[in-house]
Amino acid sequence: MKFETDSLAKPENDKLNRNFLAQRIAEHLNGHWSHSSEGISIAITGEWGSGKSTMVDYISQAAKSQNSFLKAHYFSPWIFQKNGSIREIILIELAKFFNDLGTKGESISKEIQKLIKPFAWIKKMNASAEFIYEFIEHSNNFFAEDKSLVEIKNRIDNVLSKNENYYLVIIDDVDRLNKDQVIELFQTISMVSNFSRVIYIVAYDREIITNLLQLEYGNRAQDFLEKIFLVEFNLPKIRKEVMQNIFFQNITQLEQLNELEFDRKVLESIWNYGGLKNYFNNYRDIKRYII
Repeated sequence: MKFETDSLAKPENDKLNRNFLAQRIAEHLNGHWSHSSEGISIAITGEWGSGKSTMVDYISQAAKSQNSFLKAHYFSPWIFQKNGSIREIILIELAKFFNDLGTKGESISKEIQKLIKPFAWIKKMNASAEFIYEFIEHSNNFFAEDKSLVEIKNRIDNVLSKNENYYLVIIDDVDRLNKDQVIELFQTISMVSNFSRVIYIVAYDREIITNLLQLEYGNRAQDFLEKIFLVEFNLPKIRKEVMQNIFFQNITQLEQLNELEFDRKVLESIWNYGGLKNYFNNYRDIKRYII
């Protein structure tokens, strides 16, 4: 028999009590759409191994169960980082996601792909941190200087606004990117975040990302993030008693699957007095230890 390695993937196996928060966030997302078609971006933050990927999966499942017109797309730029610029990868992913929208004359997929070439110059030039910061802060002004880009965005937005569906774009593993890739990612999100009927959920470790941004923006790193994300949901650190329950639940599962029997009193003594509990800070640590 195979040991379960991703038992948190289903809400019914929620060991970290994340699903309740996911349900509430999903309600807020659908509540936003009930009175506005404006696109927004939100952040899900937490330490490494705190369950960010599980959380965004729960949010997606909850939002879709509450809204039959919702479509969700999961994307990890880190997986494709060697295949091109982050900006191109994201725009291509959006083009694929919206591929079935529009008519032959106003295909969203083709319109989004048109945005790739005009912004290639940003990557090639030696842009200063100050310039990129200003781009994020005044991205609408940058578009206004190029009427062709405004027209492209307007055509995309026009098709999206007339469509009955809503779209959830989930971007995960952001903290695995390097500094320049993170800046390019957030710059691109800022560029497309106001598309109608689209909400972006971005998951990352706030400390890691803030430290990377501080290399460019100093003490303005937090301001940088606040200009991109309307709201941030920070996942609390897992309590030690919860870690203990998860550890022994996994031990029980291991015993059942492999016909083993451990002395529970000895294990509890090692956990509490032998210092074993100090080696586990998150659910991922336990999985690696057990497996």
